[in-house]
Amino acid sequence: MKKPTCSINYITSANAQQLEEAADLLDEGKGEITPLPIDRARFRRSRKHFLAIDDSTHKVVGVAALKDDPDDAVEIGYLRVEPAYRGQGIGAELMRLRIIEARRLKLKLIYANVKHDNQNNIAILKKMGFQHWGSYTSGKGRGTLYWLCFYLIFVPDVNVKDIMSKKNTNLIPIDSIPKL
Repeated sequence: MKKPTCSINYITSANAQQLEEAADLLDEGKGEITPLPIDRARFRRSRKHFLAIDDSTHKVVGVAALKDDPDDAVEIGYLRVEPAYRGQGIGAELMRLRIIEARRLKLKLIYANVKHDNQNNIAILKKMGFQHWGSYTSGKGRGTLYWLCFYLIFVPDVNVKDIMSKKNTNLIPIDSIPKL
């Protein structure tokens, strides 16, 4: 059952309890994002967390992050919205906030790896101006997963090929996603 539209507060300075709630929300989405539980230590190390909080319940209903890449080309990830709150623009707002923060940090680019069947996230990325970089496969967890990688540049004359060739080294590039 879909929750009626409610007032959402977006925060970028979360306390420890809110980060644990956000990690729980991500783990509840196991299968949507990845078949494995998230690496909570890496999640906590993210450069910046973005949370959507329901003003009436004070519950974390959406989460996203700029991951902990050590350079100025950073993966965006950990995007999930509680199912009852979907369709209200929360995911798009979390994406917009990450883009604003990436520009503030003067990053060269941000990129996202998205499961091939996550059509909502793919649509948000395309709407926000992300370009498709490549397709990948991974044998982690149960069975083979297929990923699409998208990027968004912030400065002119960025050598996307050079930067992206150093990312996703744990994934295997493929020409296209097979029909499943």
